[in-house]
Amino acid sequence: MADLNSELRDFILLHYVISGRRDTPFWRAYTEEVVIPPSLQELLDLWDEKLPHNIDIQRKQSLFAAGNYFYILAGLNRLPSKGIGQSSYLAPSVSQDALAHIAKIRAAAVQQSPTMREFTNKRRT
Repeated sequence: MADLNSELRDFILLHYVISGRRDTPFWRAYTEEVVIPPSLQELLDLWDEKLPHNIDIQRKQSLFAAGNYFYILAGLNRLPSKGIGQSSYLAPSVSQDALAHIAKIRAAAVQQSPTMREFTNKRRT
């Protein structure tokens, strides 16, 4: 139970510590001052080099799979700095090109999407 509790803490904390928000004292505290547990810091260091994989999560039982972590990292622009790192057969430039392409698609989607307030207001009517 303690292991599952630690994993849940790390997963929730991940959302805060990699956030780019700095607009309130709360967000500054959770992005600049919070102590990141070693278990989460090891994963963040690893995932700065490669995409999350289920073998990275060294637990007998786990609440979250690599995909869960990937969506948080990708959504908060924390993808590997040296490309996707999934295959030794791909040149780093191919990975960088793929990430750049994904960033363009994401930016276009953001441009076309309503804000959360606009979306929820539209759903109520």
